[in-house]
Parts: sequence; structure tokens; C-alpha cells
Amino acid sequence: RRVHGAYFDKQLKILELEEQGYYGLQLFEEAEKVQKEVEAVREIYDGDDLTAALTFSSLGQVFYEQGNYEASLEFYFECLRIRETQLGHHPQTALAYHNIGAVYKNIGEYKRALDFYLESMKIEEEKLGKDHLDTNVTYHRIGRAYCLMNQLTEGLSLIHI
Repeated sequence: RRVHGAYFDKQLKILELEEQGYYGLQLFEEAEKVQKEVEAVREIYDGDDLTAALTFSSLGQVFYEQGNYEASLEFYFECLRIRETQLGHHPQTALAYHNIGAVYKNIGEYKRALDFYLESMKIEEEKLGKDHLDTNVTYHRIGRAYCLMNQLTEGLSLIHI
């Protein structure tokens, strides 16, 4: 049975903050224990709302920091699915694309990373503008991806924006 309500919103928020605290201290075993609690709450909570997307993003980050990129991608893709459905072209959706791109960069799949960074950039330029800090971070990431693919002219032109 799935439920909605302030109680579950509050419970998830507390668990997510606890999880982020452990992640910030690099206490990954503790973060994984909290992750299991979050997953238990998710079982009774609607899995297609923005709170769920935030939870999936947080879990993706924990696994990213641990170097478990397969698990990280699983959670980041679920976050992206929800944000695309609920928000469409929105800065939070761009962040989900950005996070997936970072995972692909770390596993050496630079072309795939570039594709996700480019999607993030399109949304950020549309919603935030070309001069926004987030957009410029994405330009830099795109430039680095090009450089890693030995396309130095394209890469260096974006890194120095």
C-alpha cells in the first residue's frame, strides 16, 4: 500500500539528511544502513514524486563516491526519469543529466558523458542562461569530455569560457 503525506515527507527528509551526513564524513557503511531505511520507506511511498527523485539522487551520490558506478547510474537514471516526467526541462532535470554524465566520464565512456552533459547544457541555457554558474560548470565539463576524447580544439574553447 502506497501512502502520501507530511509524515512520510518528514521521515524521508530526516533519513536523507542523515545519509548525506554520513556520506559527507565518508562513513559509507553507515550511509548504506540509512539507504536501506530509505528504501524501506520508499516501499510504502509513491515512487513517482519529486521527493523520491531527491532520494534516488542522494543514493546515486553515495554510490558514486564509493566508486560503485553501476549502482550510481541505476539511482541517477531513476531520478532522471521522475524529473523528466514531473518537471520536464527544469534545472533539477539538468542536474540529473549532469550527474549521469559525471559517472560516464569516471568510467571512461567519454562520448556518453558528453551526450548527457550536452543535454544538461541545453536545459541550463534555456532555463538559467548562458552566464549562470551552473551553465558554466557544464561548459567546463563538456570541454573536459572533448579533451579526453582528444578533440582538443573543441575542448579548450569551452574550458576557457
